[in-house]
Amino acid sequence: MTRLRCWFDLRGCAARATSAALALLALLSGGCGSVPSAERAAPETVDWELLAGFEWQPAEVGAETGDPEIPSAIAALDGREIEIEAELAPITWGEDSALGYVLTRTPNACCLCVLPPFPEWIELRGGSTAELERRIFGRVRVRGVLAVGPERDAWGYVRSFYRLREPRLVEQDSSGG
Repeated sequence: MTRLRCWFDLRGCAARATSAALALLALLSGGCGSVPSAERAAPETVDWELLAGFEWQPAEVGAETGDPEIPSAIAALDGREIEIEAELAPITWGEDSALGYVLTRTPNACCLCVLPPFPEWIELRGGSTAELERRIFGRVRVRGVLAVGPERDAWGYVRSFYRLREPRLVEQDSSGG
């Protein structure tokens, strides 16, 4: 009886080991869809002339009409990795430090002062807050994946138009390049 149980256990282990080996082989051969960083496309450098070069105001909550159309050049940036130079400002604060950040077109253009038009600021999502906090109220160059289009809160009001996921500071070359 013990031998019979061991035989079934060994067969189960062999099946699990085979499945694990096939999964590892798929990962190593690129079957998971990931692209090595050396082959990944360079981020698109975007400037504020493009991002803020149009007027966009959301429709009123409960209005019969929808939001205005997003220009095709802007909509094409949705889901793409970009790099942009901007002012870094806090948007929410905790007891000792900033908890949320936005990139703005101009200095002091955050909701702590006067809220700029939606296309003139980008909410940052994720990333290293410690890295960002050292650069508050300064000009930074940031890279991340851009989400385009209105994001609404639970009451239907637009919370943001642009969001940059997993933002990373890009150190600028001191030689001017």
